[in-house]
Amino acid sequence: MAAKGFDYAGGRPPGRAIRDAGGTFVCRYLTDGGPSLPGKQLIASEVRDLQQNGIAIVCNYETYADRMKSGYDGGKADAQYSNGYVAQLGLVGAPVYFSADWDTTEADQAAVNDYLRGASDVLGKARVGIYGGFWSVSRALDAGVCTYAWQTAAWSGSNRDRRMHIFQDTDAGYVNVAGVECDVDYRYPDDFGQYRG
Repeated sequence: MAAKGFDYAGGRPPGRAIRDAGGTFVCRYLTDGGPSLPGKQLIASEVRDLQQNGIAIVCNYETYADRMKSGYDGGKADAQYSNGYVAQLGLVGAPVYFSADWDTTEADQAAVNDYLRGASDVLGKARVGIYGGFWSVSRALDAGVCTYAWQTAAWSGSNRDRRMHIFQDTDAGYVNVAGVECDVDYRYPDDFGQYRG
């Protein structure tokens, strides 16, 4: 059965507000948003608040939309950063979703897959996921270069990969939670790449 969650970059809504809005999990960024998005990055006090309110945490790495075009070396470097940062947050061993946040072409996929291979060589494939549209997610799963899949409705049309762990319903529009615009997500299996301690 699907359970509802949220992802967001524009602030840090309290765990209680997320729970009151029907959320059971959040997908949060490990990277800094700079002056324009000061609330993008997951921080330690936020982790504690979410956990105290029973909200599961999914970790996502994204700096710029097509970072995965950097291939193996980029994936390795980003996974090294992510591994260190989740440890600082007290989320040692957490899986990490890496974002293909653009309409990938078939020609792009080799770099995407190599990026995920680089990440896997640091984290282990069991901790590596991909975020993206139907084609980037499906091709990565077909290639066996990641374990988790977070599919967005964007760039997907009516296509849905039955292997996905999380679905981002961008077609539904934003939901306001404690003044923060949030995308709505749904998770399917019990193990969907959340930190499990």
